[in-house]
Formats: sequence, C-alpha cells, structure tokens
Amino acid sequence: MVNNLHIHISLLFNLFIIYGHLPATFIHSVVIPLIKNKNGDISYLKNYRAIAISTVFSKLLEGVLEKFLHSTNFIDNYQFGFKRGFSTGLCTSVFKQTVDYYINRGSHVFACFVDFRKAFDNVDYWKLCLKLLNDGVNALIVRLLAAWCCNQICCVRWRSTFSTGFRMSNGTRQGGVLFPYLFTRYIREMLGAIVDSGIGCLIVGMIINVLAYADDLVLTAPSWKALQLLLGILDDQAADIDMHCTKRYCSLVQYGLSHYQKMDCQQLTYIHNCLCLYCYVCLIIFRYFWCKYVIKRSVQFSSVYCNTDKKLSA
Repeated sequence: MVNNLHIHISLLFNLFIIYGHLPATFIHSVVIPLIKNKNGDISYLKNYRAIAISTVFSKLLEGVLEKFLHSTNFIDNYQFGFKRGFSTGLCTSVFKQTVDYYINRGSHVFACFVDFRKAFDNVDYWKLCLKLLNDGVNALIVRLLAAWCCNQICCVRWRSTFSTGFRMSNGTRQGGVLFPYLFTRYIREMLGAIVDSGIGCLIVGMIINVLAYADDLVLTAPSWKALQLLLGILDDQAADIDMHCTKRYCSLVQYGLSHYQKMDCQQLTYIHNCLCLYCYVCLIIFRYFWCKYVIKRSVQFSSVYCNTDKKLSA
C-alpha cells in the first residue's frame, strides 16, 4: 500500500482537475497572526501579519499545479521576490549600482520607495484567472484554482484557541507554495507598463526604472519630471488591479549633487532622517549613499502624482 501511495495521490489529483472540486477539509487552513513590530502596540490590529498553514496534501497539489501555471517573461527580471537565487541583497546591489552609475558621471538620481496597502489581501481572483488564461494555462487547471481560491476556509489560531471557520473571498495566502508566484504574476503587467515606458534610469541601453521585491517597489529616474511620469503610470496600473499605496510609508529620496539642496520645492516638507519601506534594504543602501532629501512620510502620497497643483518640480 505504501509503495502505491503515489498512484492513489495521482488519481486523486486528476479527479480534482477533471471535476474542478476540492473537499472542504482539503482546502482548510489555519491562520496564525504574527507580530510585525514586537516593540509596538500588540493590541493594534495592523501590527499583525497573517500566515496560513495548510495541509501537507494541499501543498503537494500546489507544487504540482505550479509546473502548469508557471510562465516566464522579460519583466520578471525586475522582480526579486519569491525567486530561487534572488534576495534583498541582490535587489539592493542593483539599486546601489544604478545610483552609483549616475553619481560617478556627475548626475543625480531621484527614487520613490512605494509600499502597497495589504497587497496580498487585495488580489482579485477573477482578474488573476484571466491573466492565467491569457498565458495559455489549461482551462481545467484555472477552473480548479478558481474553485480553490473562492471556497477556501480558514480559522485563526491564537495560542491553543481556534476560532470558527470563515471563507476568504479574495487575496493570496501568505505561507502557501503556489500563491507567492501567483502574486508576482498578478503584478507583472504593472511592472511591464513602467518598464515599457522607457522613462527613468538607463544603463548601457538597459532601462532600470523599477525594482520590485514582492509587493515593495522602488522607482528610479534622473529627474523629478521623469519620476512624476513614472508615478502617474504606476497609479493607473495599480488602479486596474485594485492595489493602493500606503501613503504613510512611501518616501521620495534624492541622491547626488550637493547644489540641489537649493531646489525650489516649497510645496514639500523634508526631514533629515529617513525610514523607508525597505527596512533591511535601505539600511544597507544608506551606508553607501548620503540621503539628500526625504519627503515627510505624513505627506499624502496621492498628492504627489494626482494633484496638479502640488506636482513635483521638474
């Protein structure tokens, strides 16, 4: 029986795909809240990150489905999250070398660090399934994935206490095998629109105007005007996939020439210390570069690129 276990599992998974149905116990997962900032307020709801723990067989099915869902694109070179052999250190290195390239040639770089509000939780299943169908993924597999996403049941575990079960109507489960890739696939067109614009930093014919690590982005441009255009593209593309920026943690940074300290940007408020969304990444970056200006985090991020009366100076 043990030697034939893989045969029975294979038959079971094939039936799942043929009928597009998964039993409730199979897709049930336990959500464990983890504290983001242990020094913060542990009674504050937004100070927790939810990690979903699934059954072994569901993770096995995810691993099988990933081989049928996975697709590659040139734009994936700008995404450093959830990829084997890639890390925050590599993303940091590319960003550092880009800024260093311009500074060594007497120029400067303007960067915008962007953080999205509950990016994983706001993934629209139907838009995701449409993207997979456009990739040529088998319709039966997409149907199974849609049934899985729309009917998944979760409960919350706090120490030894479990809550009653509830359904998740949107979002990708953090902690799953398959869902990290699905998120990167979900935002691929957004990154592609930024890269295809051709606006931003350019190194030997290679456009490097956006770098992504999962849902964290940094836009780079040699001028405020170019950065303004990139933010406009990002705003339009993010709205199409129901993603919104976290205004509090989005920061604008200038690296480079010292005479730009007299730049006329009366509309913006600056601070000398900086806390960017790339907590680990930025700590490394700022060891190499002197941060010239950082827009105060309380500035409404939407006013940077939406309000024509408060646009950045070119």
